[in-house]
Amino acid sequence: MSLPKGIVICEACGSRTRPAARRLPCHETVQCKARVVFASYDARGWVAASNSTAGKILEESGAPVEWAPAGVHVEQRPNGKQGRHGEPLYDDVWVSHPIAFTPKGAFRAASLLARMNLTPEFRRRAIGALWQRPDLLDALDAMKRLRGGLTKSHVWQSTVQAEEEAACAKDRS
Repeated sequence: MSLPKGIVICEACGSRTRPAARRLPCHETVQCKARVVFASYDARGWVAASNSTAGKILEESGAPVEWAPAGVHVEQRPNGKQGRHGEPLYDDVWVSHPIAFTPKGAFRAASLLARMNLTPEFRRRAIGALWQRPDLLDALDAMKRLRGGLTKSHVWQSTVQAEEEAACAKDRS
């Protein structure tokens, strides 16, 4: 496959760039570094938690969570110059912020239970028990689709089952 004239593929992140139109090379930008972080976690089978609250809930439930500088946003910073009427002028600057990454199973468990009216303690306990059990997550997901929603008793039964099986496995070893 040949690329159009003037376009190259960044060696770090794999995106197509037009170096002549950039102030910085792609591999020095915040966006490129974020794409590299996302790709490394994706290769491990991890996903980004949707927001920092989800990351904190997952941490408290015992699921592995790693925070990495993969988010990017624009901030306006004063550039020291003044505009026509004496007001300060600003430059748009891309800045990175940390994002929580977690295994797909943990995020799936948190997503299933997100909109349920559960106490925070029970939600943390359920996520902690269910995130390593894809079979129970599949069953809960199927129940949610068939019945139009999950009940607390469904989640409670699955949580207790996962905790009992984990205790038995611990006793055996």
